[in-house]
Formats: sequence, structure tokens, C-alpha cells
Amino acid sequence: MSVPNVLSFWWSPGLIGNEVGGNNPSNSSNLNDQTVLKYLYCPSADHTLDITGAIGLNNYWGDYTYNGNIGNIQIPATSPPSAPVQKTSGIPGNVILATDIDKAYAEGGGGNSNQWRISVFAEMNYLLGNHWATWAPASQQCPFMWFPHSKGTQANVLCADGHIAQVSPNNFVMPGGGSINITAIPWVYNNPSTGSAFSSFTTKDYLVGYWKNGAWATYWNKYGQPLF
Repeated sequence: MSVPNVLSFWWSPGLIGNEVGGNNPSNSSNLNDQTVLKYLYCPSADHTLDITGAIGLNNYWGDYTYNGNIGNIQIPATSPPSAPVQKTSGIPGNVILATDIDKAYAEGGGGNSNQWRISVFAEMNYLLGNHWATWAPASQQCPFMWFPHSKGTQANVLCADGHIAQVSPNNFVMPGGGSINITAIPWVYNNPSTGSAFSSFTTKDYLVGYWKNGAWATYWNKYGQPLF
């Protein structure tokens, strides 16, 4: 899953690998990858299409996607720059840091080479699927997250205050803001008042935030918003 000379994502040996012993210059790139992935493994995820061993080099097959608004270092730097790295002490406790990734669909929809594309999410509609009729992982149109727990109805969410919550799709929608049916593929979005378009939903965007073009387009809300 190393991506040398391109983008150094949060999951790369050059970043998180420094914290978990997965950036050993004496090891091969793939061995460092395998060390990192031990910490990014969820037994409930669908691993049937994982590409492991040397053939998996330069891709990502971990089981989680990360909130890039917390700060995502990219080498070489992108323009506009990604969100600056945040101190967790300054992030509201209900902000999502990471959650289960939609790995089976990303891998099945175009091979493991697509999964790195959804390993970082920027805003709520990335998590929930962008309301596209046809999910295309290579174009980042499928949901970045999945619900592999409790018989395919819930996902684990790591929040900034350190707690892990198990949530359903509708936990991301404001009361009265609509509903999401994930039993069909693509998912079905419905709001009895305004229709079936994703844009008709009122989602809890404050759980993700959105850093865009060097400024906050969506702020984290510290005041009175519900936790998971």
C-alpha cells in the first residue's frame, strides 16, 4: 500500500508507520505495509477480495477511512493544500475521526487499485454515496463508508473524544431530514417532503466538517449538537 513519490497518505509507512513500527528501512516496502495493516484490520470487514503479499504493493487494503479534515499530509504538497493537522484537544468530541471503509465495493468495482481513493473522506456526502445512480469507485462516487456490523446494519465510528460508537445510516441524518435504505445497491435516499435526491437531505455535516480551498466551508459545531 506504499505510494512512493506520489501521495503520502495517513496510512502509509512514512506516516502512521512511524508510530507502529512499520517504517523500518531494513524491511521491504511490502513488509512495512503488512506491519501497518495489522493495526487497520477489522474482522467484520469483507476480506474476500483483498490483495495481499507483494502483488498488493502501492495500494491500500485496510479496513478504515479517515477524516481528512483532521489534517492530511500529502507529499508532494497539493494545491490548494489539504487541511492543516489539528490537535484533538481542539476538536469537538462528536467529530468523526475514522469509520469502516466500503472496501468490498471499491475492490469489486475495479480492483484493489481503487481503494486508496476512498481511504480519506472530505465531507458527509463522500461518506454516504454522493447520491449517484451508478457507483463508480474510480470517480469516488460510491459511499466511502460501509456498515458491516450487526448483520450489515451498523458501522463503527471513532470520535475525537476517543469513544467508539456503533451507528446506523440514519444516525447521519438530522431528525426529519430523510432516511437511507442500504438494503439496495445503490442505496435508496428518501425524504417524503422534498423527494429522493441526496441534496434534499439535512445531514449532520458538523460531524465531519469541511476544509476547502484553504478555509472552513463547514465548521465543526461545539455547542449542543448530539453525540453518537
